[in-house]
Amino acid sequence: MNFISRFFTSDHWAHPFTITEPILPSNPAKPGNPANPTDLATKPLNPANPTDPAKSIEIGGGKKTIAVMMAVFTGVPTGGVLAVPFFFLFASLMKSLEIYQIKAKNLTGTPGKHQTIPRPNPSPSPGPDPSPSPGVGLPLPPVNGVQVGITNLANTCWLNASMKLMATTTFWDPILEMPTTTPQQADLQKVLKKYITRMRTAEGGVIKKKDAQRLEQEVNKLIKDDPMVGGQMDAAEFFLCLHRVFQYPSEVELNPDSPSKNFYQSTVVYDSVDPDFYHVPNAETADPLIKIAVPYAEALGNAPLDPVTLLKKIDTRTYREDEQNDKAPQINYTTKHYPLNLPETLNLNFSRIVGVEDEQGRQKFDASGQMEQVRCNRPLALDSNGHFELIEYDRAKIELDDSGQWVLHPRKKCVYELTGAIIHGGSDKDGHYTAVERAPNGKFFYHNDQSVTELDTSEAIKRCENNGVMLRFKRIKDITLTDEEVKEIRLKDLAG
Repeated sequence: MNFISRFFTSDHWAHPFTITEPILPSNPAKPGNPANPTDLATKPLNPANPTDPAKSIEIGGGKKTIAVMMAVFTGVPTGGVLAVPFFFLFASLMKSLEIYQIKAKNLTGTPGKHQTIPRPNPSPSPGPDPSPSPGVGLPLPPVNGVQVGITNLANTCWLNASMKLMATTTFWDPILEMPTTTPQQADLQKVLKKYITRMRTAEGGVIKKKDAQRLEQEVNKLIKDDPMVGGQMDAAEFFLCLHRVFQYPSEVELNPDSPSKNFYQSTVVYDSVDPDFYHVPNAETADPLIKIAVPYAEALGNAPLDPVTLLKKIDTRTYREDEQNDKAPQINYTTKHYPLNLPETLNLNFSRIVGVEDEQGRQKFDASGQMEQVRCNRPLALDSNGHFELIEYDRAKIELDDSGQWVLHPRKKCVYELTGAIIHGGSDKDGHYTAVERAPNGKFFYHNDQSVTELDTSEAIKRCENNGVMLRFKRIKDITLTDEEVKEIRLKDLAG
């Protein structure tokens, strides 16, 4: 429903700040009756009324203020005659913005100019998966590693590192091979394909200034035409912009009910401290790039960070028992993410820039009004080979136990190996981007603009652990779990 159509509904005039039309379907579970795994909700429901997601969503205070202020500004010149209709019109517009933000997903999470929300993909057309298979029509990454450097045009280290990450995997090849529908897509795809092919086939050399400028020009168009980017890019946003411009992956591939095996998907489990309340697990939309972050309270520590714990994204959320009643009690839930679909390639965007908070947990600002930030320098905890393990859970086996806790059943253990990373050295305000590649022959290479040098394994993994902001892993082994291991994992999950 668009904001003009909603403006003329009686329900909108009765509840100007409450979204009552359905956003996403759900089939919630009840005690003793597990949720249908094919209908796991993708939007949190009202714990007091989990069968009706529409009544649980109210727009935020900031959007309410905008609607009121815009009504005042438009009403004053007309002596207040147009204030009321404009108030309800702007309230409808704020509802549409709220719905858009619910359906979208913020992958970078970096404050300031880098705050981006991908546009939702258009509805898929019926038929087979539209994305071509990786590697078709393009040379594969070289067995001995990419040996081609790229000239830095004073401030394009982020682009050079992104191109190296793209050239050393077939993960983004569908973007380079899919049919284009706009001139921008066609021009950008042509130049990307040219340089990716060169990096995969040439035995050495450097992409010199003139050619690097051609690449930069097309990517600058990508930035200019993207309203979500504030004139500045980083490595993660480069890939987010590519996904938006090419509408890749498609909505079919990211469908939370039947995601592509190529992309990571998790479910959010809600545990209430009050056994009288429960919240249906939400199947997240599948992601090509998984954002992980560290809370400010933990960012200044020194101990290594466990990737498994980061992917769980443990948090506390509060929901009012009755969203329509301001005096209704608020219920606290501890939320955790558990993998439902573990892909062959796992891309992690580690947000190392963290907003500074005061004693009440509120964002702090400096004298000029800018958000205060710090850099999280805690290393990731990988083993000596750059490996870590993840448990994949069975989406068909999510149920409530007798105590009212959600129980997930582990399916298998998957071992992931580090195969590449974008490195950021510096502070929260500036720095330099480079890349690390593990070639198919097992050797590591360090890409620093024009320079390509070999690294020993321990040094390469150390650099990725300490300064990696985008890390790529390959699933190298699936391990069948014994009954005893399944029991141990379930007990550990229940214990938190």
